[in-house]
Amino acid sequence: MNNDIGITGEVDSFYPQDQTISFKVKAKNFTQNSESFLVNGTIQNTSDLSIEYLPTQNITLSGFDSTIVSFNWQNPQLGRYKIKIFINSQTDDWKINDFIEDNFKVIGFNKLPFEEKFATMDSSKWTFNITKLQAHLSLVFSSKVPNIPSIPYALMFQSTNDKSDTLTSNFFNLKNKNTNIEYKISRTGYENASSGPEDSFYVEYLNKDKIWKLLPNSVINGTYFPENYFFHFILPIPLEGLHSHFQFRFISKGNDVSSSLAPTDPFFIDDVKLINSTNEEIIHKPFASTSDTLNTYKIEASVSNISLSPTMSLNWKLSSDSTFNKTQMTHINENSYQAEIPSQTFGSVVQYYLEINETDILEIKSPTNAPLNLHFFSISEDLSPKNVISHSYFNNAVPLTWDFPTSSANFFSYTNVTNETFGFNEENCEIATKFSFYENALKGLKVNFSDDIGKKVSVKIYSVGKDGKPNKLLTEIFNGTAFQELHLNFQNSLVFNDKQIFISLSQNQSSSFDLAVRKDNLIPSNTFFVNQ
Repeated sequence: MNNDIGITGEVDSFYPQDQTISFKVKAKNFTQNSESFLVNGTIQNTSDLSIEYLPTQNITLSGFDSTIVSFNWQNPQLGRYKIKIFINSQTDDWKINDFIEDNFKVIGFNKLPFEEKFATMDSSKWTFNITKLQAHLSLVFSSKVPNIPSIPYALMFQSTNDKSDTLTSNFFNLKNKNTNIEYKISRTGYENASSGPEDSFYVEYLNKDKIWKLLPNSVINGTYFPENYFFHFILPIPLEGLHSHFQFRFISKGNDVSSSLAPTDPFFIDDVKLINSTNEEIIHKPFASTSDTLNTYKIEASVSNISLSPTMSLNWKLSSDSTFNKTQMTHINENSYQAEIPSQTFGSVVQYYLEINETDILEIKSPTNAPLNLHFFSISEDLSPKNVISHSYFNNAVPLTWDFPTSSANFFSYTNVTNETFGFNEENCEIATKFSFYENALKGLKVNFSDDIGKKVSVKIYSVGKDGKPNKLLTEIFNGTAFQELHLNFQNSLVFNDKQIFISLSQNQSSSFDLAVRKDNLIPSNTFFVNQ
């Protein structure tokens, strides 16, 4: 044989959508004569049979020399394809090694957190490799398994003794993300000793070197795995799996020698999840309903356990609208964000949700199932306070149960019967004390606190409702940092229609909120001082 050139190479099974794919083969001259030749490539869509031609490469090789030939395919779209790379040479005496041909699939990225309940066989999330065994399709749905985790279907694996059933995920970007995989699995039969060794089921993951590795502790078989019962697996992804193009796959292997006598017993899986083990989330206290029609409404949020600095958006609309207004939230510091919704008129109801959507990496919402569920607040002219957790029914009365003091210090705290500091331990709680006046005006207010540590405090005035409870928000007279004594004098008296009002204290951070009291067992009248 005077002339022989050939190519060798492998094609991956999966490639990402919208990212340039590089196919590489090795061209080699197997004889001593110098050779010049062309290397061509085609990609065929196996659905519509359309063909795309790759740029021709001109190659010259000395005797017994070799080189790497690369083809780049721009902007691949989702689908299944067949690639053929071949040599075009008139002088080649041995044609059998002049081409390679293989199938591959272009797939997308799934985002964290990921959950699959197998309501349908969604080929946009998974790749199904299906085996047919005596009219039994593997990887089909069954509603016949008792105690199925999520209604109505689980996914059935029923492989043969000579071919595995495989369910392969799309890509995930798990770079720098500690991640767990969760799934529930059931078995519906045992093997007899005469029918051969047990069938098996296990999970593999693609490591950063594009090698499929066994996921530790994922192998099961019927010898110890009870039938007709779902088990819940929670397994960590190994460190070498935490990369930008992670995949995982479920594999079932059948070992029955004679399928007609002892067909392979199926496995069923359901409720598959891939979740960041550090619980990435948006932390947000929903905006409270208000009677403010003049100022914008500040929406604040923070993120937890997220290694990157994501972009967060506020999506809001009025309840009467069908489309959302999208606003990018301002990144205040390392993990805090804020945005504003314009002021609205009385009777409006504002609906909104928060969203982090980093392409191919992360998708988190608050509420988690938005826009199916939404945060909302109303703008009402006669708005009862929603956060008052204790209020008095009698003039000047302490709106909490008072225990006998247990300290000889000058200041004590309101207690909740147990002598523990009264709980402003949830954000935006309020207490409201009722006052009656000889005149319908307030000139000043002083509040004593039990320590000199500055805390963010809000003081509001509410009207008294027909039921004797705080009702309409009349005004907010202070919002800022207060120390041991908060003393407010109003240049112009605050005038009210009625001679009764509630004065409320609240704070917008989670910590104790200690009000000063007398050190004897009397009503702590030195907490509030009001003057007309």
